[in-house]
Amino acid sequence: MAFDEKILSRVLDEFNRKRLKQELDMTRRRDEIYRRIPRISEIDEELKTSSINIITSSLRQGTNPVPGLRSIREFTKSLNEEKISLLKEHEYPTDWLDVKFDCPICSDSGFLPSGPCTCLVTAYAEEQTKELSRMLPIKNETFDTFSLDLYSDAIDPKWGMSPKENMSIVFDTCRDFAARFGPKTQNLLMCGGTGLGKTFLSSCIAGELSKKGVSVIYDTAVNVFSAYEKEKFSRDPDVAEEAATEIDRFYRCDLLILDDLGTEMQSPLINTALYTLVNTRLMRGNKMIINTNLREDIDLPKRYSPQIVSRLRGEFLVLPFFGEDIRIKKNMW
Repeated sequence: MAFDEKILSRVLDEFNRKRLKQELDMTRRRDEIYRRIPRISEIDEELKTSSINIITSSLRQGTNPVPGLRSIREFTKSLNEEKISLLKEHEYPTDWLDVKFDCPICSDSGFLPSGPCTCLVTAYAEEQTKELSRMLPIKNETFDTFSLDLYSDAIDPKWGMSPKENMSIVFDTCRDFAARFGPKTQNLLMCGGTGLGKTFLSSCIAGELSKKGVSVIYDTAVNVFSAYEKEKFSRDPDVAEEAATEIDRFYRCDLLILDDLGTEMQSPLINTALYTLVNTRLMRGNKMIINTNLREDIDLPKRYSPQIVSRLRGEFLVLPFFGEDIRIKKNMW
């Protein structure tokens, strides 16, 4: 799983703020205890300096500090027992002077020697869901709320099936994509007119995968290729650098959903950018969903180079969308 650095940075900032607050709370509790029970302050000072004194003395004398450290264990144990007894005597919990971590497994650092802690994955998924919610209504658009009843039962002569039959296949494919997402998942190319459910189903997939902590970026073709233009043509180094960082996010995320392909302006730069984007993600094994109102058999070859069309046809599963605009039907209901 590849974390989106932009989102991960926000999550880690929150983790750091949380740790700082917890440490400050512990400091306030400790200061209160030191005022009320001065002996605990003395105990903590003895605990802090005893080991240091033995090691320093051994180094000066050229002796082995290990025996001295062994002997101090009993002394340390007795001091800790005295401290616990004092806390109980004054009706404080025995862990009153400990930092109260939300996640005791990683001490709220978010990481373990083996990798990310589950608390970080959960926090990342929540933050990413918020990010996607700014672009997609993922809370309302789910596989459970998708309705095949909006599609006609009438057979379409061109396709040999009804829009409803076709969408049943498309729906199952998209749900399977989300359920089995992994290295062997096939990229999706959703083609068809407006208002037929392409963005809705993309939103369903994004919502499901985001819950699992998969890094998902959704954006329109216009916005994505705008970043390439800024990187190449901007005279402001900061703007160009920011655009380059954004482009790197497009390459690195586990799933990139590119919506409304074909609405971007045509130019040699944008055609090169599209080829580079698709080819780079294919080489890295990172998955894509591309939505377009263009017809796969007629419009794509007219608009894009043979190299691009070859990759879209060869490396993507084409899902056709046809029928009447279901947005109009929704408004009529």
